[in-house]
Amino acid sequence: MKNQALKYSGYIDKKLVLLMIYFYTSFSLVSLLKVGYLKVNGMEYSNRTWSSILKFHLLDFFVVISVMTLLTIIIRYVIIKRVKFLYVILLHIFLSFMMGLLILIGLSLLHNLFGMDYYSDFSIQGILTYIIRYIDVTFPIYFCLTGVIYIYYYLNEVKEAKLKEEIIKNQLNDSRISALQSQLQPHFFFNTLNTISGLIEVNRKEAQNTIGDFGELLRMILDLSKKRFILLEKEIELMDRYIKIVTVRFSDHIEFRKEIDSDINSLLVPSLLLQPIVENCVKHGYSKNHLNLNILIKITRCSGKIKIIVENNGKPMSGNFDKVLTKGMGLRNIKERLDSLYAGNYQFELSNRTALKGVRYKLLLPIS
Repeated sequence: MKNQALKYSGYIDKKLVLLMIYFYTSFSLVSLLKVGYLKVNGMEYSNRTWSSILKFHLLDFFVVISVMTLLTIIIRYVIIKRVKFLYVILLHIFLSFMMGLLILIGLSLLHNLFGMDYYSDFSIQGILTYIIRYIDVTFPIYFCLTGVIYIYYYLNEVKEAKLKEEIIKNQLNDSRISALQSQLQPHFFFNTLNTISGLIEVNRKEAQNTIGDFGELLRMILDLSKKRFILLEKEIELMDRYIKIVTVRFSDHIEFRKEIDSDINSLLVPSLLLQPIVENCVKHGYSKNHLNLNILIKITRCSGKIKIIVENNGKPMSGNFDKVLTKGMGLRNIKERLDSLYAGNYQFELSNRTALKGVRYKLLLPIS
């Protein structure tokens, strides 16, 4: 029961409830001034005492605030669960009628509790009569309150989005400075230059092609480090340029196999995501006992998410896998960016393959 209470308490925004109290306090004061003016001038309410008028407004205030608090919880739930627009419209039409009924029940109970008469006809016709009689008041109040609530949540979302964007911008600015260090490790940079140097004596044409691929890869990395999301197609293109260079370097000792769904190229993914993972897979897969490396890159759509699998048949990893994800510069950079972009709504796992030798990198990302 305690866990359930904590669960639903998350839908109660105390600042919003206070805003609703201020809003309806203003409305009640205007209503009370109107009644007071009419009574003093003998136009209406001559048969009611000041005490009964004040009690009625206090009871009305308490009931309406309770109904409004319930309304804020319902709207918060609707926003969090992302209920379809048509259902939201139907819900508010229904609740606008129910507001009159809830106020009737609440006021009747409180009046009876204090020994005061309010409304006695609770037949279906009597209830409908009450709702229709005050519909010109309850409808505007309901939709004004609903508008205030939605504006409040919208402004909150805009504020949070700007804050997250600022955090990500700061991270991207930092990553621009260390782009080559964090996304393209120095060992790869120098090893590629050595490969090119050796190729010049043996195959000048291949060396020229590798220099071109390497320069284009560096340019793409520097350009993409400024962007939060890019097309998966573009991310795969960057990865392919890296694979081409690595294949030249390791010659016949490495083989890449790709299984990529054809209908997901237009989906958005975080920039500079695949290349560091593939590089890590190559770097840690080799050992004295694993000189020939096979790497599988599999990207599919799975239950509304993008599923990325990168695995090798190389050296298994030892130790705590969570520490591995936070120790290396490249993987740590990816994890920190994913935390900021998806607020924890993703999976990034590293594990040894049980049936076969090697290591598996697994990513599950929401489809943006």
